[in-house]
Amino acid sequence: MTTARLILINICIRIAATASGQLFAFVLADRMGARADTGSLLAGLLGVCYYVTEMVGAPVAGHLADRRGQLRVLRWGPLFGVVAVLLGAAAALGVHALPAMVALLITARLAEGASAACIVPTTLVLLSRVTEQRGADAASLRLRVMGLFEIASLGGLILGYLVAGVGWDSTGGFAFLLLPLLYVGSWVLVPRDVRETPATPARKPSRAGLVVLRGATGF
Repeated sequence: MTTARLILINICIRIAATASGQLFAFVLADRMGARADTGSLLAGLLGVCYYVTEMVGAPVAGHLADRRGQLRVLRWGPLFGVVAVLLGAAAALGVHALPAMVALLITARLAEGASAACIVPTTLVLLSRVTEQRGADAASLRLRVMGLFEIASLGGLILGYLVAGVGWDSTGGFAFLLLPLLYVGSWVLVPRDVRETPATPARKPSRAGLVVLRGATGF
């Protein structure tokens, strides 16, 4: 049950983050009009803001998770996400000045990157802790669970693009207001009974953050 909850959290976050990123691009395309070159540059910048924030923030969130607890940091992720999509909704529906709209979208994408940074490393560590409790079958179970985690991530990306396309065609900028439901759902799904990694002294490297780097490099 705990494993399923953690996988579902990852799916919800990936759907919401991907959908909002695509919606940001739609907002820019709608507002920029004939300035297509500038709009394309800003759309690329929004993507960079998200992934750089996630990359830089993951070790930081991992360090905080080791010091303050993985479950606490995991709960921060949906809160950042709600802030991000509300800022996106404000940019799409309530702000008409182009500089202010761009500033809101960039801030929203940074917040969404912080959301992913809080969720991904802590989820991986908690999944690892859950599989460790299975004794002799822990290693093989961990491989299957991590594979499922990756499949769930890709599935969330695919669904996110679909949600963004259908939502924009149906409701325009109001599609942003559908996404807080995913973040609230992921917050509710955070398990309460999982065994966390014991806190480590500040001088030691963050194990939660290193999980992401190890997964990416294969070490």
